Amino acid sequence: MKAIIFDFDDTLYNGTVWNNWPKYMHKFLTELFGGQERANQFITKYHFDTLPFIGQSVASALIKELGSAESFVKYQSDNVYPLEAPNLRFIDSDFLKDLKKDYHLYILSNSPVRYVRQHLAEGNIDENIFDGIFTNSFEVEDISKYPQYQHILQLENVSPNQIIVVGDNYTNDIVPALKLGLNGYHAPTLEMVYNLRNVINDIEDDSQQLKA
Repeated sequence: MKAIIFDFDDTLYNGTVWNNWPKYMHKFLTELFGGQERANQFITKYHFDTLPFIGQSVASALIKELGSAESFVKYQSDNVYPLEAPNLRFIDSDFLKDLKKDYHLYILSNSPVRYVRQHLAEGNIDENIFDGIFTNSFEVEDISKYPQYQHILQLENVSPNQIIVVGDNYTNDIVPALKLGLNGYHAPTLEMVYNLRNVINDIEDDSQQLKA
């Protein structure tokens, strides 16, 4: 194995921010549109009355409606994350440093770079541990990670089976990785992330047995 690609949210940290997300979104949209009536119209138009308030989906809807999602990104940075940061539990920096001795490390997130860097700092994680931090910055319609996986694969210039993707969301993180021939490790808890070396060893052992 040559490289590890980590999802960020709920992979390198766990916490309550997403549990409280609907409350924050209702408050933000009410302020943005100047009242509950217009906020509700927006919510109904983009089906957030029946679908979850996924950050990327809200951002995409705001781009369609207003031409930009910058107000949304700013609201998160200034209002949501400072309140939720004390409730977050981050991966241990020493664990990442140990992995760095043997593998190239990447972050691939659907969240903005500013947010990722802010959270890394709050978790006392040096961003320079990572060989690259890639996001779509809430500014694209297609939130598939497939193109970014392809990009990292080209950067590494190795066969797909030399890269493993680690993420909490099987559909968003793991499925596109497997389609490319990358290894995938579904890890919805930090405890499972800490088991990563064992998972890599098992994959490599299986590969050696197949060659034999």
